[in-house]
Amino acid sequence: MKLIYETFFAIIFCTICFGSQIPHVRIGGADEIAFAKPEPAGKPRLTYFNGRGTAEFARLTLAAAGIEFEDVRVSNLTELKTSGKLAFGQVPLLEIDSLNIVQSHAIARYIARKAGLYGSSPAEATTIDVVLDGFLDVRLRYVKARDAPADLKADAIRKFTTVELPQWLGYFERMLAQNPAGYFAGATVSIADLRAYDMLYMLQTLYPDALDAIPQLRQNTQRVSTWGPIAAYLATRPVTPF
Repeated sequence: MKLIYETFFAIIFCTICFGSQIPHVRIGGADEIAFAKPEPAGKPRLTYFNGRGTAEFARLTLAAAGIEFEDVRVSNLTELKTSGKLAFGQVPLLEIDSLNIVQSHAIARYIARKAGLYGSSPAEATTIDVVLDGFLDVRLRYVKARDAPADLKADAIRKFTTVELPQWLGYFERMLAQNPAGYFAGATVSIADLRAYDMLYMLQTLYPDALDAIPQLRQNTQRVSTWGPIAAYLATRPVTPF
């Protein structure tokens, strides 16, 4: 009976002192109380289709941050759509820190803030946001041309490649020229540079001459692709058609 009372009061004492860390108790005596170690957190999971697509920016950001993650590639979203994890019914989805984050820029921004990839001041962070939104405009123009009706597609693509794309790449070229370090913001890689690399890689696969007249952007993408964490990721990245 004395042992039972000692064990009971030991549990009450430890609960008061340590909150939710309830001890495991072995009946060998109160001196044998041992705390259970917390369960190790699993790797973050990034879910998307088997392609670069809109998830590649998130993958690059995770790689740049040095965060190991599960690269989950699915063929359909049937199960995910019933899971309650997809706020807008679409991927990419990053499961991390008990969060379900969708939208590629939201994912990248979350990781960047944690990992120091979002500039070193509010001014640099704002410059990064300007670049991200600028590349979003480029992507919207590309998608509009790509998805134009069949009878208008040729003219739409011609307008994009000869007018809109050179104009916007010129904007980014001038931004880079203002920073002697060769990055969009600050003295090192940020998610602005990762976004530029991702977008320009895609555009160059479609339009091989896209970077001919933009030496600053060419040098920037070269810096990013040869930077340690990104070079390591690219060396093992699956080859996919998109």
